[in-house]
Amino acid sequence: MGNQPKYEYARLDKVGFGKFYYDITGFTNKDISVVSQFIAYMQKDRPVKVELNTEFMEEANSERDFIEKLLGTYEDIDNNNRFIEKIIEGDLSFFKDTNLQVAMDIVRKEMMSTLFCDERKYSDEELASIALGAMEKPETEDLKIEFLRFFFMQQQRSPVVHDTQAKNFEELKINNPQILDVSTDFYVNTLMIFLAEQIAINVCTYYYTWLKRLENKTSIPFITCDSPIVNLTGAEINERHEFYFPLSPTIAIKLCTAYKTSENGKMYNKYIDVNDEETIRNLNLRVGQEAYKEVFSNNESILHEIGEIIKRNKG
Repeated sequence: MGNQPKYEYARLDKVGFGKFYYDITGFTNKDISVVSQFIAYMQKDRPVKVELNTEFMEEANSERDFIEKLLGTYEDIDNNNRFIEKIIEGDLSFFKDTNLQVAMDIVRKEMMSTLFCDERKYSDEELASIALGAMEKPETEDLKIEFLRFFFMQQQRSPVVHDTQAKNFEELKINNPQILDVSTDFYVNTLMIFLAEQIAINVCTYYYTWLKRLENKTSIPFITCDSPIVNLTGAEINERHEFYFPLSPTIAIKLCTAYKTSENGKMYNKYIDVNDEETIRNLNLRVGQEAYKEVFSNNESILHEIGEIIKRNKG
């Protein structure tokens, strides 16, 4: 960006930074109306719908850092529950289904078995007992859904996603003159928050999820970039996904998902020592390829190596 060198040393708090990057001030009632209609359309088949909170609109229209403050409530998830710190320390105990979610999954699976004439594991009385037991003593908080909110906000707020959404909306505006004056910044940033919330809820509801904690035992560090969460299995909605997220030169995680109707079944959190340098190189290459403009490492030679590989591949 600008005149900065291709490779440079920088403090952590000086990289990946854009002042008022999420500024949405100056939006109009038309902007609110159009974006509200987009959000309503995306939820047309859902019994419970999410809407824009109009109480915040006045403040959002006058404060350029309003979205940053709002995103801070997601970042506070990390501060309050120490998710990233716990992962680095080797503690994945927070990432588990609530008793209510477990009960819902059991009931759903038994219903599917009944529909397809498969052998059931529980009687009706046992199912009723499981459901009632979960509802009688519900957990006060769902740490898994809190982590998923945090995780997918990191994905949705990345420059790659942000830029893609902006380009798509600009193309839509060209073909629809009636919305030509609608604010792209307002659309992209409100949609970012909505999608992060919806993806987290959908993943928790329709997918089994588990974490793989990768500990790098090689001499090659994990790298990261300005769009650090990489879907290793592609952008299409498939039966199974792996989202890769490097947290330090030695620790990374994969958020794994599989449809609850899938033959993959339910998996559990795993701790994996990575001793193969080729595995690290492949993960680093994926991160480098997903970068918007910046790649970060504590090892300059690794940056040169990744840069040359990407340059050759673009060819």
